[in-house]
Amino acid sequence: MYTRRDFGKITLAGLPVASAFGAIQSKFGGVQIGAITYSFRTLKAEEIIPAMVKTGLGEAEVMSNHAEALAGAPPAPTGRAPNPEAAAALKKWRMSTTPDTFKPVRKQFEQAGIDVQLLCYNLNGNVSDDEIEYSFQMAKSLGVRNISSSSQITIAKRVAPFAEKNKIRWAGHGHDRTDDPNEFS
Repeated sequence: MYTRRDFGKITLAGLPVASAFGAIQSKFGGVQIGAITYSFRTLKAEEIIPAMVKTGLGEAEVMSNHAEALAGAPPAPTGRAPNPEAAAALKKWRMSTTPDTFKPVRKQFEQAGIDVQLLCYNLNGNVSDDEIEYSFQMAKSLGVRNISSSSQITIAKRVAPFAEKNKIRWAGHGHDRTDDPNEFS
């Protein structure tokens, strides 16, 4: 029985081997297989890449909170009553990012043989224009051309000009709330 820490050490040891052989080939019958990093949400951010290598996944959709953690962001507020100090610290960190902030994150994935294709940045009804713009700047820094998002129709209308300006595609995740006309369902 291994702990998550043991698992991380073992899989990290395999990273030089993975990068020595280049990209991980996870195409089967012509279909590229990858995963959203949310699938590894029970792991620490630094354990996700080794876990993807171990499972042989060569393509990733990176959750924004995982990219931020790998780039050195303070912990995001969690729970139903988030800590205002944690929220303020994260907002301050986000506003201090530069176009180069997330390039080392992409490099970590590339060195492991994983191609980052999408950023998943969820935008809710309280999102500011600054945060929408931040999501596109993060996507550019990660080198992706697509953003996916759990969001609503009203937000999509606000996001459209940012997507057009930044030349990055944006798509809403489908959900099963068919009773709510503002949901992608």
